[in-house]
Amino acid sequence: MPTYTYICPACRVSMDELFRTYEDSPETMTCFCGGEMSKSSVYQFRLVGPVFHDLMQIEKQLLGNKGLQAGKRIRGKKDVEKWEREHKLVRCTAKEIRQGQEYYADTRSQQSDIVSREGKDAWYEHCDRGDIKDITGWTEPQYQRWRSMNNAEQTRINNGTSQATRGHEHPGTDSGP
Repeated sequence: MPTYTYICPACRVSMDELFRTYEDSPETMTCFCGGEMSKSSVYQFRLVGPVFHDLMQIEKQLLGNKGLQAGKRIRGKKDVEKWEREHKLVRCTAKEIRQGQEYYADTRSQQSDIVSREGKDAWYEHCDRGDIKDITGWTEPQYQRWRSMNNAEQTRINNGTSQATRGHEHPGTDSGP
């Protein structure tokens, strides 16, 4: 059973496809972006010996010991899809997969750029800023004001002059390290 990797030169997305035979595999496929993906590599495998090991592992992960003891089993794709529906899991669409791949490609590029210009600590600060702004809903000026106050308090703590170290802590101030 061959597995082919197809790559789209337009958007650089890659995708692995499994075929029953070599003859079933097309030379090109249509990409999510509308471009034409071509075969880049092939892998082949065949099953030797017991073939149920992977299915038993999947059953154990999805059903757990209680489910297995209750007699539940996964016999194929339909059972997996039923389990997904029962647990309100939704598979990503091709568009969502492409968007995720684009997001992570952009993030890797941004990380590489920031690290090469400013170092790893700048990348960590960038990630923290994004997370804090996402969670709080703050604008950049609000974040900068908070960061400034936080840095000033950290300096006071490091110098042993913070309000918290003098016993005058006010509610809502961050007196931790």
